[in-house]
Amino acid sequence: MKKNLFMSMLAMAGMLFATSCSQDELLNEPTTGDYVSAKFTIGTSDGIATRATIGNGTKADKVACAVYDEKGTELRGLYAIRDVVDMKATYEIRLAKGQKYRVAFFAYNSTADAYDVTYLTDIKVKDPQNSNIENRDAFTAYVDVDATVNTINEDVTLYRPFAQLNLGVDNTEWTDAVKAGVTVAKSKIVVTNVYNQFSAYDNAVVATAEPVTMTFAMNTIPTEELEVDVDRDGTIANTEKFKYLALNYLLVGDAGTEKSLTDVEFVWENSDASKTNNPTTHFKNIPVQRNYRTNIIGKLLTNPATFNIVIDADFIDSPEDDYIVSVWDGESATTPVADADGVYRISSAEELVGMMNDSKYPNCNNYQNVVLECDIDLGGNTISGFGDEKGFFDGIFDGQGHSISNFKIDATNRTYYAGLFNQVSQYSGTNTVIKNLIVKNATVAGTSQVGVIVGGMNGNTIVENCKVYNSTVKAVKKVGSVVGYTAGGTVKDNYAENCVIEYSEKEASEILGYEYTGSTVSGNTFNNITFVVSATALATELTPDANGVITLTRDYTVTGDWTSLALSGTVTIEGNNHTIKGINQPLVAGTGGINITVNDLTISESVIGIATVEHGLGTAAFISYIDHSGKASFTNCHLFESKVTGNERAAALLAFSEASEVSIKNCSVVKCELTSVGGAAGLVAYTHSTTTVENSKVENTIVEATEDRTSKTALAGAVIGTVNANTTFTNVTVSGNTVKNNGADAHSDMVGRVVSGTLTVN
Repeated sequence: MKKNLFMSMLAMAGMLFATSCSQDELLNEPTTGDYVSAKFTIGTSDGIATRATIGNGTKADKVACAVYDEKGTELRGLYAIRDVVDMKATYEIRLAKGQKYRVAFFAYNSTADAYDVTYLTDIKVKDPQNSNIENRDAFTAYVDVDATVNTINEDVTLYRPFAQLNLGVDNTEWTDAVKAGVTVAKSKIVVTNVYNQFSAYDNAVVATAEPVTMTFAMNTIPTEELEVDVDRDGTIANTEKFKYLALNYLLVGDAGTEKSLTDVEFVWENSDASKTNNPTTHFKNIPVQRNYRTNIIGKLLTNPATFNIVIDADFIDSPEDDYIVSVWDGESATTPVADADGVYRISSAEELVGMMNDSKYPNCNNYQNVVLECDIDLGGNTISGFGDEKGFFDGIFDGQGHSISNFKIDATNRTYYAGLFNQVSQYSGTNTVIKNLIVKNATVAGTSQVGVIVGGMNGNTIVENCKVYNSTVKAVKKVGSVVGYTAGGTVKDNYAENCVIEYSEKEASEILGYEYTGSTVSGNTFNNITFVVSATALATELTPDANGVITLTRDYTVTGDWTSLALSGTVTIEGNNHTIKGINQPLVAGTGGINITVNDLTISESVIGIATVEHGLGTAAFISYIDHSGKASFTNCHLFESKVTGNERAAALLAFSEASEVSIKNCSVVKCELTSVGGAAGLVAYTHSTTTVENSKVENTIVEATEDRTSKTALAGAVIGTVNANTTFTNVTVSGNTVKNNGADAHSDMVGRVVSGTLTVN
């Protein structure tokens, strides 16, 4: 894409003396043959090459200039700020002959007080800032100078290192809003995934900078008109004028980088400050790119769900460099037409929806070769997807790396199939292929065979090199982020990230929910997939195998009322460093004579009430009680940000133990609340077992026993409430906890009381 929108020509004139000894000599020595004169003049001969009323470059009144040697060390004595008058300024220096230098420039408006330009290697975007300040516009460039000649004259083009983000409405929308009592006078925005440190030395975001969320505070909206190219036929752009609602400059990436995505929260205020948009308006995954304008235009006041995104390249009238993210209005549909080669080239949401509508039974064989030509935004609307319970897609769909985003599918009224492609099948004699497609921000709900891209596939069908981001898929069973079910098909080289899979019965997985015999599945990867599972389904998945082993393969968030596992004999729970969230009863019910081992498991964000069967012994997040013989072992087990309430006792790992032995290693309780009448503790409320606790901690936790213990011993302790057998602590720490005993003092900061046995603390 061309980068020639805003230009400031830097022609240099001036003189600079330099020596090889010091910066002082460099500045003060007379001109000799050992030095090179360099002349830099900032100016434009043809005016600013932009159609934008706002962002035309006329607001810059200062240029910061800095010189660096060949090693990148700044020659600080040469740093200067020059005035810009009629878009011209002069910077004069002398350089040591035979040396190499880099000269960096940053043009800005000093009255805006938007940037700290003390060091051009780390220009700081000041925060907070007001919204709608045109003076925040700025421009930058650097030139490399080889001082091997007597005189240097360089022309330098300055480019905007920011993206300009504009929001606007047409006159009809504005008039309708005024009639409804809304006259917008001020606005603010909050944007994510932007930066606040920039280096003019290498024309890039500072390498150590991390993306941040920035708020541009409420301020008067611009009075100028926003000019946007809305309609185009590929060569000619038709410019339309809109009323500004917001204008801001965002630091989003390095020179030459492609667009990035930001979430935008838009807040407006009425002219008399009596009204605002509540709830505020949110735009997700808006593309922004440095030196480009992103224009969000549409019904932002009366129907903010309807909007278009238009991106102008380099602020100049070059429609061949512009691109548009097409946003569907939720209704329009167009029947696509094949080109001369028989290829259906989809370039609008209307064509995509039209093809979906025409793919239902019995018209399911019309489109054999489909190519997606652009990103398509479905505006958060509900669509039906390709095919249905009887109809299917049968052909080749090549996304070409483009995305389909922001849509919902609800197929909960039928038994099978839900997805962008509800059902795909091989019917025409050639393979059915879905490939190179990206889906973002989708919600797909169905019963069985449910996936974001494909619900069910069978026969000679292929789903390959597809990606799903930030999406939610819901089903009873056979559910995956990409594909719900395949029978004989191929699912390969797909990827899913930041997705949520909800299911109530069984057969769910990160990419493919259920694989039937004869299918080929390979090369699929994923990151950060969250499983939201019914309590019933989780209980089924946590059934011990023939060896008495329960193995967790993923993290779970539980919905519904959890029924504690009833276990007996010898059982091992292998958590594999996974987390269970949201249970409201102990993970394992109280029992007697069990030998239980729990490894590498975390329970978090759970509110655990009094156990259904306490037998007067207690409630804990992991195991309520072991009331005779048996053994209990906990290794690398953790309770985090949870609350446990007991009737008799409350704890994280074990409320009451009469096991022959309890072993606790590398366990923790952090940011929890453990409360009961008869006793409470971080790890074990009451132990009548030989107990060892090693390399464990309790931090920032509230432990409380509410029984009146006036003139009695305490029942609550940070680690153990009551010690009634030989107990050993090795490298056990407590910090930031609040331990409450009603009317009594605890034995120590770790133990409520010692009834019998020996407590050893190492």
